[in-house]
Order: sequence, then structure tokens, then C-alpha cells
Amino acid sequence: MHLERLTFILEVVGQKGEATVTEICAHSDLPKPSAYRLVQDLVGVGLLEPVARGTFSIGSRLKRITQSDNSDRLLLEVIAPALKQAATHYGAAFFLSRLRGKSVEIIHVETPDTGVSYLHPGLGKRPLHACSCSKAVAAFLPELLMTSDMEGRLRAYTEF
Repeated sequence: MHLERLTFILEVVGQKGEATVTEICAHSDLPKPSAYRLVQDLVGVGLLEPVARGTFSIGSRLKRITQSDNSDRLLLEVIAPALKQAATHYGAAFFLSRLRGKSVEIIHVETPDTGVSYLHPGLGKRPLHACSCSKAVAAFLPELLMTSDMEGRLRAYTEF
């Protein structure tokens, strides 16, 4: 029942683009106090976000979830050949990274066939503030830099 109510609120906001709690209540049987509480729960986890006083839209977290509909395996099937071609053409290593919560994960590396040494940081997660891949992700997802994830004392990633 609780999940159904949350889902219904997301559907109303998603269909309208933006909605107030009053509009959500008009499309449902939810009492206003319950709707306010549920909307605040959704805002708290990033599934909704306030756009004006009392008006809400789909949140950046839900947008990321719905826009990342490709599994790593499917993404690699599409992108790995292009990475391999680039590595061969430029004689350099190419990385595929994905944003994973508050970190960036390198999920695939294509290396040149030249036998020349190259820098390879290995696969796995990296803190947002300590990885060059984060800069590339931020170039296409500017709202990443507006989050509080990059504020305050940041964990050292290396000993240097």
C-alpha cells in the first residue's frame, strides 16, 4: 500500500511535468497530510525535487535511474568495438566509466596492440573528486557538480 502510494505520486508528477500536493490529491484519494509526508519522503531520497514553493518535479536520482537503462554488458557490446578502434588508431588506452552513486566506476578498458606501455588504473570504483573519469562524466552531467557530494573534507585517494 505504501509503495503503491509513492508510485502513484511519481506517476502524477511524471505525467504533469510539475505538480503541487493539491494537484496530487486531486488525482488520488490521498489525504493532504499523507500526500505532504510522502512527497517529502520522495524529495528526501532524490526521487522528487522542489522547483518552486510547493511545486515538485521528477528528481535527478530518478532521472538517472530511468536514463541508465543499459546494463554494463549491453553497454559494452555497443561501445567496446569503438573503444578498441580508438585505442588502435591513437595508440592509447581508452576507458569506459559509469556514475555509481557517489563514485565513478571504470568498467572496461581497451588497450593498444602496439606493445607500448600505458597507464592503467585498473577497474573499479573511484571517489568523484579523485578520478579524471569524473571530470568527463561531469561534462555531460553538470548537475553532478551542484550536489553536496563534492563539498567538505574529501577522502584522500592516494598517499601522495
